[in-house]
Formats: sequence, structure tokens, C-alpha cells
Amino acid sequence: MQLGCIQYPEQTNHEPFNEVNEEYKSILRTESYADFLTKAHLSSAESLLEPDQDEIPSLLESAIFPDLNVLMSNYFEVSAEASRICGDLLRAIQEVNANYQFIHRALEIVGSESPELVKLALSEFDSFNLLGNPFSDTNRVDFELMRERHSAVLQQLTSKAKKVKTRFKWMRRLREGCKGTTALLELVLAIHGLSGLITGSTLLGLTPGNFKRKRRLSKKCSFLRRFGEQLELAARGTYILNRDFDTLSRLVTRLNNEIEHDKVMVRFCLERREERFLLREVVKVLKKGGGGFKKKVKELEEHVYLCLITINRARVLVTKEMSNSC
Repeated sequence: MQLGCIQYPEQTNHEPFNEVNEEYKSILRTESYADFLTKAHLSSAESLLEPDQDEIPSLLESAIFPDLNVLMSNYFEVSAEASRICGDLLRAIQEVNANYQFIHRALEIVGSESPELVKLALSEFDSFNLLGNPFSDTNRVDFELMRERHSAVLQQLTSKAKKVKTRFKWMRRLREGCKGTTALLELVLAIHGLSGLITGSTLLGLTPGNFKRKRRLSKKCSFLRRFGEQLELAARGTYILNRDFDTLSRLVTRLNNEIEHDKVMVRFCLERREERFLLREVVKVLKKGGGGFKKKVKELEEHVYLCLITINRARVLVTKEMSNSC
């Protein structure tokens, strides 16, 4: 990755990576979905996070870029929290599937005219009615908080990345050789005050033919390039995660509304349990929407797993880059 070629779009409404395309998403999602699914079914949701959050403090302590520690700590915390929410969603999906077994059994029974079987079907409806909605409003609060945190971390990362890019450009120009006292003074003024990476005393004796100085500049260019690459990876991972969570929020809201609708229908039926015609009509409505509901639950589940893969792949890329810089 060449920092000098990275494009940093202007920030608009906290969306600085409008040019991120499907190619980058495919890079983040190269891990086999089937393999991850197998692992997920064999493990608890908490153990799906890679690398484990407990490993992060030691990695940050060994990092050679102290300025990155707070930023990267925020990035790893927000991605770990996103993974936790994904785990909660997987448990909610399991709960929904279990809850709807009452509906499925009731729908299979209601076709019979036997009073005993109708009573049994109504009993199944009663059981479903007593259960809560796993996709309640509390999940919406989680999504809102995550959106705010993602936006804040993304803004911090992109702001720092822009500053690093500016430093890198000036350093590269110095390395290539600056001609003329005027140009040199302009560079001194431009770089002065940028977090102390380059001091004025370093530049005053700089000449294009000074090999030692050039070597020093090359090292600092390499320093800035690696610094920028870590920021770039973390920022892109955060941006894509933010977009994924927007999708998850919409899918969860859609399912939440359908569950509430089904509960209204079931309660309506239970309140008029003696009206067999009404029972049959409610059953028709529930059967008609059953197939679509299952498909939407499956779609949400698949997206949650893809989101977890995205989180892990981004975290691994960032930690690998940090380890290479140690």
C-alpha cells in the first residue's frame, strides 16, 4: 500500500470513504463463509472474535507509534462491541426460531374440526403470546449507540490519516531533494509543529547531497507510510462496519415489526377464541406470511455472520500491520 497514492475524500456527514467499493469488501470477506459458519455453530458467540480482545493491550504496548495507541484502542473496542451485538443477534434469532415453533404447531393443527385439537392449537397460540419479542426496542438503542461510536472513531481515524498524508508528502519531497533556500524555508514552515516528528533543527542543515540526512529522511518516510497504512486499514474497516450495521438495523427493524404484527393477530384470535371462522382467517394470514418471514430471518442470520467475518478480517489485518511495524 502506497500512502502517497491513497485518496482521502472530503468528509461529508461522517462518510469519508464514499469511494470504497466491492473490491475492498471482497478482500475483507475472503474467509470461507462455510468454514466460519461451522466454527460459529461449534463455539459460543463470545469466542468468535479474532483476535481476542484480551490480546490487544499487549499489542498496543509494543507498538512503535504511541500516537496511535488511543485511536487503535478505540477502534478495537468499537469492533469488539460490534461483535458482541452480533452475538446477541444470533441468540435472538435462535430465540425467534424457537418461539415460532408454537405458531408452526398451531397452524398444523387448526385445519382439524376436532374441538380437542382446536383447543390444543389455541394453547400453542397462548404460549407464543406469553413470549417476548427478541428484537425489542432495546436493540434499536444498541444500534444508535454503535452508529454514534462508529462515526466518532471514523472521524478521528480519517482526520489523523489526512494529517499523516500531509506529513508524508512533505517528507517525500524533502527526500527527493529540495532546491533553493526559499523552497527549503517553505518546507520548514509547513512541517513545523506537526507533532514533533520533524524538528526545525533537523532541516536547517539539510542539503540534497547529504547522504546521512537523506537516509534519515527515508526512515521517517517509511515511518509515516506504515503509520498511515495502519490508520487506513482501521478507518476502512470502521467505515464498512458502519455500513453493515446500517443494514443490520434495517433487517432487525423489519423483523421486529413482523413479529409485533403476528402477536397482534394471535392476541386478536385469543380474545375471540370461540369464533372458529376468525381463527381460520388468522391462520390463513399467518400461513401466507410464514414463508417470507423464514426467508427474512435467514437473511438476517447470513448478514450477521458476514458482519462477524468483516469484523474479524479487519481486526486481523490491522493487528498484522501493527505487528510488522514493531
